[in-house]
Amino acid sequence: MLCFIAGLPVCIVARVIQIVYATEYATGFSVRGCEWLSYLSIGIIALVCVLMAVFSFKAYKNPEKPPKVKWGLSVAACVVVAGLLRELIFENMPQTMPAWQVLLLKFVTVICVVYFVAFAVQGITEFKLPAISHVIPCVYAIIKTIFTFINISSLAVISDNVFLVAGYCLLMLFFINYGKLYNGIDVEKGFRKLLATGLAASTVCITQSFPVIFVNVFSKTPYLHSDVGSMWALAGMGIFIITFIFKYFEKILNKEEHI
Repeated sequence: MLCFIAGLPVCIVARVIQIVYATEYATGFSVRGCEWLSYLSIGIIALVCVLMAVFSFKAYKNPEKPPKVKWGLSVAACVVVAGLLRELIFENMPQTMPAWQVLLLKFVTVICVVYFVAFAVQGITEFKLPAISHVIPCVYAIIKTIFTFINISSLAVISDNVFLVAGYCLLMLFFINYGKLYNGIDVEKGFRKLLATGLAASTVCITQSFPVIFVNVFSKTPYLHSDVGSMWALAGMGIFIITFIFKYFEKILNKEEHI
């Protein structure tokens, strides 16, 4: 957790430097002669994620149930809902993307919105989601990963594409372990996997989304290469994941204090 707290600001700064100083806003490609700076930024972020994953597999591993949904998780779920709704309305789909893919993606996103609304409601009522419903975010992440990857031009090796695909892949891995946790699968080592994939996913999602949103808001020349609609959804997911993990740690620490 200390690695995350110390590493996230470093990753955000590295990403901002990459966008501001090493990227051509009009094309999304690296500025000629500054390719090294772009690769260095990607390397720093990758290194932080690897370190967090390594430390995570030496963490607490006793079987635990998911943390109770209280106001903190409910607020985080609402942030995800807001991001997904913004993505649903404002996301720019590639013109080459088939209509059936667009419809499937929209449908899965709507189902994911419904899930997180229901998840948030748990914090203020006695309502409890069925265990199987917790696989819905994983389905969303899988569809986003596949469609993002296949609709990226093979000729364009652009930092935003790298971070988008990496972010959705890590979201997919996290939500697989998240679904396992709620369904009592692989509980012995589940927390380590949840922690490793969750910290990395949150880092990449926040590192990709916040700088792009920041640059588009404050720059005189908007950075239009990335789809800002998706950035808000990634930001929401990153916030939800790290809130979930902190709540999990809080539960474990409280248990140890009572012991």
